Amino acid sequence: MVLAMGTAARAERGSDALVVTASNQATNQLLVYDTAGALVPSIPTGGRGGVSGNAGGIAVLGRTIAVVNFGSSSVSIFDRHRGQVIASRVSGGRPRTVRRDRRRSSPWE
Repeated sequence: MVLAMGTAARAERGSDALVVTASNQATNQLLVYDTAGALVPSIPTGGRGGVSGNAGGIAVLGRTIAVVNFGSSSVSIFDRHRGQVIASRVSGGRPRTVRRDRRRSSPWE
């Protein structure tokens, strides 16, 4: 479920739902709100925000939250454990350009 500019995440059975979003500032942070709208913690992602179509991108799967750090070409991974959101790791690298051979009408030929 998407709420405003964040993602609602029910990470553990029987736990309270949280709403998460990214600050997308120069020092990007994961902003975590309870369902009443109170900011719980603000957790540094270890990356930089930026402006792009995927800036501020967040994905949630189970207890894991992934946050896009557009300005540093990385993704920060967080895990929710016993009601707390904990920074797990940052993965990144240089963007890779994929080019198609223009002589072919289909990439499958």
